[in-house]
Amino acid sequence: MEENFESSGFDAFLLDKNGNIIVSKLSEGEGEIGESAISLLENCSCISGCFKQGEVEDFILHGKGGYIIAVKLHSMILAVSGVKEPEIGETLVRVKTVAKLIEEKELVK
Repeated sequence: MEENFESSGFDAFLLDKNGNIIVSKLSEGEGEIGESAISLLENCSCISGCFKQGEVEDFILHGKGGYIIAVKLHSMILAVSGVKEPEIGETLVRVKTVAKLIEEKELVK
């Protein structure tokens, strides 16, 4: 099953363990950054700090532009922002599925 966030309306980010952005896909179009992406950017260090403690497996934060959902992916973090409240459960499952596919294909280590 191949998941993708192209048409989801979410901003997707791959962060390193320190909260630095490695790759991003913005939903607002080229050159524009939406409120949900700004919210995620403002919270990168908070998100990475929670994962560094080792107690957190999944991370959900209510930001300015919707919810941010993040999951650990080896030494990196896969995060999406702009999630509406009714979509939290489904989106968490999708993000975990994508993270698992990335791990299986050994795209990050």
